[in-house]
Amino acid sequence: MEEIPNPPDVKSVSNGKSMWKNLLWTFLGTTISILLTFGTGQLVQMHRKAKDRKMTVMMVVGNVEKFAQNLDNLSKDLAWRDTLATFLLNIPIDSIDSPSNKQYLETLKILSAMIIINHDKTAEGIFSNSIETWKNMGNFGFIDNAGKCFASMNHIETDYNTYATSLIELQKKIMQNPDAHEGETKYSKYLHDAEYRDLLASIHMRSCYYRYLAFYMRYLNKTNLILMDITEEEMMRFLEESDNDNEFDVPVPRQLDFLTPVINADSIKITEEWFERLKV
Repeated sequence: MEEIPNPPDVKSVSNGKSMWKNLLWTFLGTTISILLTFGTGQLVQMHRKAKDRKMTVMMVVGNVEKFAQNLDNLSKDLAWRDTLATFLLNIPIDSIDSPSNKQYLETLKILSAMIIINHDKTAEGIFSNSIETWKNMGNFGFIDNAGKCFASMNHIETDYNTYATSLIELQKKIMQNPDAHEGETKYSKYLHDAEYRDLLASIHMRSCYYRYLAFYMRYLNKTNLILMDITEEEMMRFLEESDNDNEFDVPVPRQLDFLTPVINADSIKITEEWFERLKV
């Protein structure tokens, strides 16, 4: 009878010790994978938050600069109104209703139609909604200065728009009771009114004032940029130095530096063509 060969020896795939070793490596691999996944996610999230904060800063400083540009344009707009107002106020009171002045008085409807400013408040809203983040990071200087910028912008806008509409409102008030005001025409009545004349006379000062405010807003904005480029310790040191009125070695702008001499009415040489262009 043929002998059946013995089966070959087969070694065990793993013993108890190697099994635990494999489990340990599997556990470590899984743990490291989880840590890497969450760690990478946190890094990405931190990078995204930093990018969002940078964007918020850019929106804030950009918004302030745009407002300063609007003030520059406002000052220029008031400059030509100042010239016209000075000319009209120089007309003798007893000659206001002279037929030769009729065409000049009609320009009051142009002079009184002041532009209205209305800055975009989107950046202010985003900054306000993220203010807790800035506090947690210790950016108190930026919070304070950005808040000062927004508060100044809102105050300037409200104050100017109140003035801009005051001429129109006063005209309406005069025409509600025309018989109580001297003058043959509505424009003549406007120019006879003392309050109306005071408003026209104040145009010069306001033209200088808004040119100064444009410069001052840029001064505050430069502070924002500097504050966001330094460490918290440097920022606190800088804030202490700012009490010495020598912030960043940049002199504080003075309103008097932007005041120009009052226009001499006798020096104004206005042609008929100049008035005609105003009517276009």
